[in-house]
Amino acid sequence: MHEYIVARADSDDANSDHFVAYTVRAMQLEATAAECEGRASPTVADAFQSAMRLAVTRGYRTLSVRAAKYLPPASAAAAELRASGNRSSFGRPLVVMYPPQHRSGGAPRVVFDIVDGRFEGYDTGSDITLDGVTHDDQCAFVAQSVLDLVVDGAELDWATVAERAARAARAFISQAKAASKFAGLPSSRSTVAEAEWRQDIDDAINMTEHDARGATWLGRALPAELEFSSRPWAFMRLVIVIARSAGYGVYTFVIVGESWRDTPECDKSWTAFQVLFCRHSMPLRPLTPRWRGNAGMTTAHRQEWRWPFSASHPFFVYDFAEKRAWRRKCREEAQTPSRFLRKKGGSRM
Repeated sequence: MHEYIVARADSDDANSDHFVAYTVRAMQLEATAAECEGRASPTVADAFQSAMRLAVTRGYRTLSVRAAKYLPPASAAAAELRASGNRSSFGRPLVVMYPPQHRSGGAPRVVFDIVDGRFEGYDTGSDITLDGVTHDDQCAFVAQSVLDLVVDGAELDWATVAERAARAARAFISQAKAASKFAGLPSSRSTVAEAEWRQDIDDAINMTEHDARGATWLGRALPAELEFSSRPWAFMRLVIVIARSAGYGVYTFVIVGESWRDTPECDKSWTAFQVLFCRHSMPLRPLTPRWRGNAGMTTAHRQEWRWPFSASHPFFVYDFAEKRAWRRKCREEAQTPSRFLRKKGGSRM
């Protein structure tokens, strides 16, 4: 199988240990499943195609882009349906962004319609300046640095955004470096979750373009000198809404802090929103009354919004106080099929 994969894949994918290890394991599982079900054993080519389809349909961040190259293009009917755009029951795109409202000395105000809810927030930009060096393509970090301020209804001026973004970046980088040192070098056989974690850690350390879902591992269990948010991230539920542009489908990722509870007695719990639209990230807060607060998003999650949700809970976070990383059992380990995980002793493929 390994020889087939290396010959079938392009040089970049063939040199990716994670891609090759995943594909070998997925092909082995396909052959084992056929044997257990009394089906004819798949050819190596069929098993490879099955592995690629699984990676794409599961939406693995570290694999789906690579795997999509080896699948046949969509049928004419599917392409026509996709071209017609994704619409709500009212015939409108699922996500609509209105023209930004520019403000003197402050971040432009933005308004979004997401399905049947209206949200407002700020276009907080993409630049972070650290030690006199400006890093671009940092919109995910900038947006996350001011989530608490947006939830509290603060008016964001550029000075506040710049100061918060720098503090958050220092916290993320410090935590990423400590976690990377603790974890050591990656194994040649790693899980999808571990590969995503390492990618997010590397992106933070190198200040390259970030995935907003890096908040699954970063921003919590920080020492006092690195704290940047007035609201603790351990009690935060972060809802990330992703749409390529108007007319495209919508994906929603919900990151739930380890101390978050949807109960009246847990008054520290809070819900924040972040949108990724046209490859740009911005913080939001709901204007529609029934989507406000913890109860509003819980209703949306369970009943109203009929698009894919992926819920994840931080399970590998570096704790500065304990000087170690801790794992926490996820209610649902996002995007990782259980049959690829061992029951005990970690989750190696």
